[in-house]
Amino acid sequence: MDKSKIFKNEPVLTDILEELDVYLSEEQIAELEANTESLTFKKGETIAKEGMFVDHIYYVKNGLVKQTIGHSADILTTIKIVPPGQFIELPQITILENYPFGLIALKKSTIGVVPKEFLTSFMEENQGFFKFLLKQFDHDYYFMFKKLSMLHTKQTYGKVAEVLLQLSQQKYLAEDIFSHITKRDIADLAGTSLESVTRTTKMLRQKGIISLEGTHYVIKDYDGLKEISTTG
Repeated sequence: MDKSKIFKNEPVLTDILEELDVYLSEEQIAELEANTESLTFKKGETIAKEGMFVDHIYYVKNGLVKQTIGHSADILTTIKIVPPGQFIELPQITILENYPFGLIALKKSTIGVVPKEFLTSFMEENQGFFKFLLKQFDHDYYFMFKKLSMLHTKQTYGKVAEVLLQLSQQKYLAEDIFSHITKRDIADLAGTSLESVTRTTKMLRQKGIISLEGTHYVIKDYDGLKEISTTG
């Protein structure tokens, strides 16, 4: 498809256009883009508040988005970092009326904002788009299953190792993630304490499995870290 013939400006859903081509016609993709607004959020800016009424669905075009839960604005727990190319938590489309989490830009981020009412109708009318969303829903479900498994079956070393492996995927490194997250974020993602993260990363550095270059954790022994993640 020659996308320049469809979009006057750069499309918001850039990262998934090739995949959408498989499921939707040019006209359907153009309709979806026409109903997707592009907004830019500064680092630390709130995109959505926990408990807020769900009237839009968010798509991360570029940047990083932190999903949080908490009882107050001062005490938030990071539960997930969303990289570019993903809609955020699709159950909101048909099931949830209020956001069960907050969304914060971890760095300057461009977000596609789609009205929930439109997206629900579009999904019902286009089975191809439903299949596309179902693939991402499966991905989200698998992520949560893996996270629950990690939290309940692994010791601290294994948890921290698994989080470091996740964050060292190219989709995160491309956004320079370690310049934007804190040890507290890593502790939250691993379901452990800040002190445990400090102790574990020190041990991993001493063993030569990772190094700390500025604020960046760099994996030096992938197999060794993978083994700790698996057996920890």
